[in-house]
Amino acid sequence: MIPTGTTSRTTSLALRAGARGPLRVVKVGGSLYDLPDFGTRLQGWLQRLDNTPKLLIPGGGKPVRSVRRSQLKFGFDDETAHWLSIRTLQRNAKDLAKIVRATVGCVEILQSPTATWPTTSIAILDCYSFLLQDEGIPDCLPHSWSVTSDSIAARAASLASASELILLKSIDFPKELTWENASKIGYVDPHFPILVRRNPALPIRFVNLRNIAQTDVRSVSDGPQPFSSDCPSS
Repeated sequence: MIPTGTTSRTTSLALRAGARGPLRVVKVGGSLYDLPDFGTRLQGWLQRLDNTPKLLIPGGGKPVRSVRRSQLKFGFDDETAHWLSIRTLQRNAKDLAKIVRATVGCVEILQSPTATWPTTSIAILDCYSFLLQDEGIPDCLPHSWSVTSDSIAARAASLASASELILLKSIDFPKELTWENASKIGYVDPHFPILVRRNPALPIRFVNLRNIAQTDVRSVSDGPQPFSSDCPSS
C-alpha cells in the first residue's frame, strides 16, 4: 500500500525539465558512513567539483538491512519493506544535510518547468517525499527490493535533466563491466540498468570515495564527521 502523506518538513524545489542544466546528482553510498573521516572526506570531495548545484541522495545502510531482517522474521510483503526502507533514507537525509552543511536542506523534486535550481547550492533529496510525488508518473519506480538509492538517484537525475549522475561507493568499477553485469554482482541495484537504458544520454560516473587518499581532499576543520551510530549506511 502506498503511504498517503508525509510527516517530513521538506522544501518543494522545482527543477527545470528539458535541456540538461548544470545540476549534478550524487548518490552517497551508505557503506561510506562508517569512515572515521566521512564528513571531512565528503565535504572535501564536493569542494573539488566546480560550483554547479548538487543534489545528494543518501544511501540506506544498516537501517535498510534491519528492514530486510525484520521482513524475514515477520513475513510482511515487499511493498511494505520498500516503504519502510525509504523512510530510513528520509532520516539519513537529515543527518547528511548536517554533515555537508546543505545550503538548501532536504528537498523533494516537483515536475515543473517554471523554476530553476539555485546556483552553487547543495541539497539533500528527501527520498520518501520524492517517491510519493513520483507515484503514477510514467516510469515511476517499482515497490520492491530491486530498487535502492542507486535507482532513486538515477530517477531523480532523469526527472531533473541533470548534467551528470555520480555514484559514490566503497568499490572500484572495472571499465569493462556493463551495468547489467554490475547489477548481477551487487555494484548497483537490479533496476538501475533499466533506467540507464531509458536515459542513455545521462553521463554516469562511479567514484570510490573510500579509496581517495585523505591528502587528496581539502580539509574542512570543523563540523560533524561520521553518521550517528544508530543511523549508518547503505
